[in-house]
Amino acid sequence: MQCVNILWKLGLGAIGIAAVFFIVFLAKEIHREDMSGGSQLSDYVIEYKKDGYVSLYNQRDKEFTLERLDWISHGLEDSNIAVYSKNLKRGFFDYNTGKPLTDPIYDKAWNFYEGIGTVEKDGYVSFINTDFQPAFPQKFKLVRASDSWPEAIRFRDGQCVLALTPDSIGVIDKNGNWILEPKYQLVSDLSTDRCRIVSINGLAGVVDYKGKVILEPIYDAVRLPNKGVANVVKDGSQKQITYSGTVLRDFVFDNVRDFVEPASDEFTLYEINDKYGVMRSRTCEVVIPALYEDIRYLSGNRFMAMLPATDDISSTPESYSSSWIVLDDHNNILSGKK
Repeated sequence: MQCVNILWKLGLGAIGIAAVFFIVFLAKEIHREDMSGGSQLSDYVIEYKKDGYVSLYNQRDKEFTLERLDWISHGLEDSNIAVYSKNLKRGFFDYNTGKPLTDPIYDKAWNFYEGIGTVEKDGYVSFINTDFQPAFPQKFKLVRASDSWPEAIRFRDGQCVLALTPDSIGVIDKNGNWILEPKYQLVSDLSTDRCRIVSINGLAGVVDYKGKVILEPIYDAVRLPNKGVANVVKDGSQKQITYSGTVLRDFVFDNVRDFVEPASDEFTLYEINDKYGVMRSRTCEVVIPALYEDIRYLSGNRFMAMLPATDDISSTPESYSSSWIVLDDHNNILSGKK
């Protein structure tokens, strides 16, 4: 009889445990049905959105892996690690399973590129490997102009552009060492021949992959249209040169169009680096360099040109505000002041 009682109690216990599991399973299923806007995130993971939150459900394991998230990032081709945000803190999750890989402990986090992720915590940016350990010991203090979300901090071709401040931008390698010292206001992505355009004190130049200066920053603007070739702008004129300084084309414009209302048979408007000038239509001789925000043809050999933007620019050029001057076809000022 005692044996029967024990078996009876064990049976009741088993039924109770099964009931608990069934209730939990049913609650999950009801919760799943209650979610809306489900979309397939990966082979086994569905992303649900409700009441402004995101939840991830693993179809294979039949469970919610992450719930009530602020947002998630989507995985990249070369990584199954993605970022999630919960209570305004960031963590990482497995894109293929939807399961968390770290707790949400970071103030900011960015997707992995080339096996390295970027995180920010307690005011410092550091880099981590796929084991979520430091990729190198160096940490960097970033001072932003605002609290807006910055562009992705990531490695490409073994290098990462890093802005300590808006005026202190440089490039580090995968050991955390500076390839290009953080002294620039602009550092571009790598070009097809693995060079970068840099800007310092308002002037642009070119450096190579190792950070060696190949065109000194003395130009108003630089573009890299082809390998080993640069279009350089200086004083309203643009040339095409090689990295060694050989001039390939002495005059290069970005765009050209006819004047209208009134039209001109003799002169044409041309553009360089978002500035405008005037050249003769038949010979392409430059008569007014591309230094102005806008140019209107008046009549004869007279033009009205808008000076670089200021707070008092008139929206009606006919008013002849101080921001507009009248020039002749030798760039002489007929009225107004520069």
